[in-house]
Amino acid sequence: MKIRISKTQAYFWLWSALGANPTAMALGETYIALQQGVVDAQENPISTIHVQKFYEVAKYISLTNHIYAPIPLSIAIGAGRGSLPPTRRPFSGLPLRPPHGTARLW
Repeated sequence: MKIRISKTQAYFWLWSALGANPTAMALGETYIALQQGVVDAQENPISTIHVQKFYEVAKYISLTNHIYAPIPLSIAIGAGRGSLPPTRRPFSGLPLRPPHGTARLW
């Protein structure tokens, strides 16, 4: 299987180890490459698949959860002290510590 990947060495190693033939390609070329059979598959988040309309040229999707990429909300403890009260309201009830089980990356 020939799969489109971003130009990242780690993705190349991952997909090679899984038996695929990874092909580095710009995101903008992926739709046509799938349509013309240049690649058999692509690897992207669901939001990218939707926005780029890859579902029009790729009939199936596999949810593998092979990448863990949380999008954290980070706010400095002193942030907002000089702001107007309406600016701080959405954050006033947030805990100062991450929830139990959250990965600490620093």
